Amino acid sequence: MELSLSELIDIDILQEIQNSFSNLFGVAANTTDKDGVPVTKGSNFSDFCYQHVRNTVLGKKRCEECDVKGALMAREAGESVVYTCHAGMLDFAAPIMLDDKVIGAFVGGQVRTAQTDEGQIRKTAKELGIDPDELAEAYKKTATVDTETVAKAAEFMSRIAGLISRSANQNYMRMEESRKKKSALFQSDYFKRINEYMKQQFANILEEAESFDSHGDVDAVTEVLDKVIKKSSDVLSVVDHMVEYMSLTGGDMNLHEASYNIRDVLRPMQDMAYGMQGFDLTFDLMIDDSVPDCLFGDSMRISYIISRLMDNRFMHTPSGWIVLKISTESFSYSTMLVAEISDTGDRLNEERTSLISHYAQTGDVFTMNSNDDENSGVEVIGLLLYQVSGNISFDVSDSGTNVIRVEIPQLTVTEGS
Repeated sequence: MELSLSELIDIDILQEIQNSFSNLFGVAANTTDKDGVPVTKGSNFSDFCYQHVRNTVLGKKRCEECDVKGALMAREAGESVVYTCHAGMLDFAAPIMLDDKVIGAFVGGQVRTAQTDEGQIRKTAKELGIDPDELAEAYKKTATVDTETVAKAAEFMSRIAGLISRSANQNYMRMEESRKKKSALFQSDYFKRINEYMKQQFANILEEAESFDSHGDVDAVTEVLDKVIKKSSDVLSVVDHMVEYMSLTGGDMNLHEASYNIRDVLRPMQDMAYGMQGFDLTFDLMIDDSVPDCLFGDSMRISYIISRLMDNRFMHTPSGWIVLKISTESFSYSTMLVAEISDTGDRLNEERTSLISHYAQTGDVFTMNSNDDENSGVEVIGLLLYQVSGNISFDVSDSGTNVIRVEIPQLTVTEGS
C-alpha cells in the first residue's frame, strides 16, 4: 500500500518547517501531497495567488497541477527547480520522496524578478473568470525578489525536502518493522503459552484427583471434586476460546490488512437499526461524515470486536436505547478509528471490563481467571484488540449511561493509492 505524506510526517511539524522557511526568505511556501493538494496551510501567500487565482475552481486546479509538475521536474533534475507558474509567478519546488516514489512536494515562490507583460495577466484573468483590472492590480503588489535570493531559497528548499524525505523513509521503516515484529512474536509466544498453560493446568487437575481420600468423608470428597471440576472447566473454557479465535482467524495470527469502507463493514448493524424500529429497545448507528470512505486495516478483526461488544450490550439492555457512534481522530502518523457504544442497560460488569482491558493491553489470557460464566469470549475480544494495537475504556456517566470506547489506529487510503 502506498502511504501518504501526512501518514508519515506529522502535519504540525511540516507546518513549522514551512513557516520558518517562508519567514526566512520572505516568500510564500506550501507543502502538498503527491497530487498537488496542500496538506498544510499556506505560509505568506500573496493576495494575487490566495485571494484571486486560487480562489477560482480552474485557478486552484492549475495551481495544483503546477505544484505536481514542479515536483516531478525536481525529481528528474535531482535537485530543486525554479519555474514560472501558469499565472506568471516565479515558483520553485523540491520533491518529498518515499524510496523512489514522490509522495509530496515542498513548494515556494509567488514572487517575480521582472515585470510580466500585463497583457498576459489580463488574459489569465479572463480564462479564470476574474476581473482583469483587479488581477493586474494584485500582481503589481506582489514581491519582487532578486535572482540570487531565489537561488538560495531553492537550494535551501532542496535540503529541507531531503531531510523530510529521509524522515518519511525512517518512519515508514519503523512502522513496518514494528508491525512485522509484533505479529511474529505474538504468534510464536501465543502457541508457546497455550502449550505451557495446558500442561500446567492438567498437572494441577491430576494433583487434586490424587488427593482423593477414600475414608468416607463425603464433604471432603465433594470439595475435591468441585475443585477438579472447576479447574477442568477453566481449561476447557480457554480451549473453547482458543478454538473460537483460531476459527475466526483461520488459524493465522498475522494481520490481514487491506483497504475497506467501515460503512460497508457495519452495514448489517445499520440494517438491524432499521429493523428494530417500534420495539421497546431502540438502536442507532451513527457514522460521522468526517470518517474517510477508505481505511486500511484488518476489517475482519475490527468487525468482530465491535459486534461482540454490541452483542453483550444487547443482552444487558432489554429496553431503553443503544447508540453505536463511529468517528475518526488524527493520531500521530495515522488515523484513529473510534467506536463508542452508549446504552441505558445494566451497569457494566467490572470483572468483565477489567479482563478485557487486561487482555487488550498484554495479549495474555493465561494469568487471569474468571469466575463469571458470562465472561465467555472476552479473551477473544482482548486478543484481537491487542493484535490491532487497539485501546478500550469503560465508563458509567452520572446519569447511569454505560459508555464503551474502542480506539484502533488505521491508515487513511487516499484516492489513487
